[in-house]
Amino acid sequence: MKYTKIYMLILLAAILSCSDEDRNPVNGTNQNTDWKYGSAQSYDVNSASAVTVVDDITGYSFFFPEGGNGVLEIRKIKNGPSLEFDADQFEVNYDGAENIYIQVSKNEGEEIALFGHFQIGNTVLDGAENYLNWWEIPAFSESGESVLYDLQGEWALSKEAQPTVNINKFAVSRLSAGSTLQQKKLAIRTTVAQCIDEWLNNLPAGLKSSAQTQINGDRAYRINWSNDGNAYVHGNNWISSNANFYFTQDAQLPTIAHEVGHYMHHVLCGYEEYNAMYERFPRDFWGAAIAHDIGDYREGRDEILEDVAQFSQFMIVGDVDNYDPLNIQNRNSVHDLCNQKDPDEVDFPSHEAYGVWMLASLLRTNNEIYTFRTNLPKVAVPVVGAPICDVLHLIASGPDNTDELREFIYAYLLAKGGDYQYMLPALLEPIGWSYNGFGYILDENDQPVDDAVVISVCKVGAKEYYTRKSTETGSNGKFYLDRIFPGANYLRVYTNNGHDSTDFNLVLDWEEMTNTTLELGNFKISNEEIIPILHRTHEINAELYLGGATEVEMEVTGQGISNYSEVDTTYSYTTERTSDFEFVDFYGVDQSITWSGTSFSSIGEYEEVVSDEVINLKITITGSVSSDGKTLLSAKQEYIFTRTYERETGYYGGYERQETINDYSLEFKNIPIDSYDEGSKYVEYKLPDYINHTGSAVISYSTTESMVQVNQYGNYVDNWTQKETFKKFIPNNNNYIRVGFN
Repeated sequence: MKYTKIYMLILLAAILSCSDEDRNPVNGTNQNTDWKYGSAQSYDVNSASAVTVVDDITGYSFFFPEGGNGVLEIRKIKNGPSLEFDADQFEVNYDGAENIYIQVSKNEGEEIALFGHFQIGNTVLDGAENYLNWWEIPAFSESGESVLYDLQGEWALSKEAQPTVNINKFAVSRLSAGSTLQQKKLAIRTTVAQCIDEWLNNLPAGLKSSAQTQINGDRAYRINWSNDGNAYVHGNNWISSNANFYFTQDAQLPTIAHEVGHYMHHVLCGYEEYNAMYERFPRDFWGAAIAHDIGDYREGRDEILEDVAQFSQFMIVGDVDNYDPLNIQNRNSVHDLCNQKDPDEVDFPSHEAYGVWMLASLLRTNNEIYTFRTNLPKVAVPVVGAPICDVLHLIASGPDNTDELREFIYAYLLAKGGDYQYMLPALLEPIGWSYNGFGYILDENDQPVDDAVVISVCKVGAKEYYTRKSTETGSNGKFYLDRIFPGANYLRVYTNNGHDSTDFNLVLDWEEMTNTTLELGNFKISNEEIIPILHRTHEINAELYLGGATEVEMEVTGQGISNYSEVDTTYSYTTERTSDFEFVDFYGVDQSITWSGTSFSSIGEYEEVVSDEVINLKITITGSVSSDGKTLLSAKQEYIFTRTYERETGYYGGYERQETINDYSLEFKNIPIDSYDEGSKYVEYKLPDYINHTGSAVISYSTTESMVQVNQYGNYVDNWTQKETFKKFIPNNNNYIRVGFN
């Protein structure tokens, strides 16, 4: 508090040199105010102990708890910025260094509000641009007969206040018992409590408990009056660290729900995280947060503060400034939100409130919506049907910006498992997270293909979602696609008047601005029918690589005899592979393949003797392709792997060991063709990056009369069988099934 005293002393010299016409320079967002004053009354304060000065002009008592040594000057304000409330306006100047308080008496049932004229900080102001205005000052203490205010409290030095702005203008407003203003304030208090309850009742149990603790403790809130504009102030530059709401006398439910959204965001994320989000909000020349409104465009996707507050409006009121993200049948809300532009003109995720539409995409239960294009019919979209508590949990997790919110949503979908992990592109593209780009269609001889049409496809299990088709390619093979799914998707190229199609994997960077035209590169297709090519093939080679980051869930069970007693063991664990290994293509041996129409089968049996080990491997691969051969409809791989060897009797004894993997299988469905290379003579089907499958390995140890194993504990081990079950693999990419025809 000491720095505030020094601050006011420095300002006093500047004040005395100003004219009565204008003593209060303002920032660039406000008009200069023509202040007019009445005659001043001065009081010499000279006391080493507590002293009170009763002012003749205002009738209020000015209290110096530490005594004082200076001149107190008070004068009425006759003209200044208008105040919505009936209030006595006055200016207070004191050239001493001691604390000064004002004491205002009150009648029974009356409420007193003291306003100060200063620039508020730690807020993104809603409904007005004037940060320099009349703001209610929290009371220092209150009794039944009077209210005491600290005129030099920490509230007086806003983080964003300019050093030349003097904080010495005040106004006292009285709300008589039962008055309209008092009833309005009571109604606002009730509405704030109801909005907070709406949040609490929708939070998961654990978050609700911790939030309630904050609300009752460190984040206890206070409701104050504002002259112009509504705000939530979160800073530690107040008398306490408690949260402060500011409302005009006519604040309505949408506004209150909005500010409660800021407050609950603060409660759930904590001061440091919330303040970091606030600091990223765009600023004007003077350092204050810029004026803003729903749908404002700030390219960069750097802030999410307002999106959460607007989601609070949506959750409590049912819309955001009359926009309903869940029901846009009668109004294309996302198109209007983004100022009736398209994603190729402006980056949709850079619009204020776009995060509300992202979160609403998790809640909606309709499987068809209108897109950001007003002239198109509704399109199919996947349905997540998330409960509201899941969405609030996402908010509480603290995403810092729009891109991070998208990452949190994807993590949520991934954790749900199944087809949910593939839904995000199809959820967000119709609401404007949509890209555009161009590329070239070439044949196997690198010549342009004309009359080809391209479409973007998002595959979610057996369901496919589409954007609009491109125009036909010309003689140079170039296509332009004005809507492309973000993230992982496919480009489907139609040729031969749409009778033939080829799918290509495509991955777009989510962090690219949507109004960037992307160069997609070349896409090579075959003009020859794939089925005849497949029928000429002679071998099949299927490879699955499991790399260092691959997660493997294992379950181990064992049975056997040790020291003539039966023993059993069971345990599970999760590990990561530390090196790559190749599945199916053991020892680099390819298998011959037999075709019957669109179905194929292959059986390979191999034996290899290495030293005293005998290795036997049998691989069976069966499957089928689509009628055009361009999609691998199914493929199942099974194998039995046996390794047998003996060890001579030694310190650990002798034994015969047999390892058998006899029920391990992989199965794939609906895999598109990835490439066709007649020069290298193969057709390749690209496997997905994430595969769930199970299998097991059985390892048996058996002994003979002349070969008894002794372990390091001196126990005899006989006829031991151990089974390892692979519960789940998540392999790296670059997995494929390649059908060769050399």
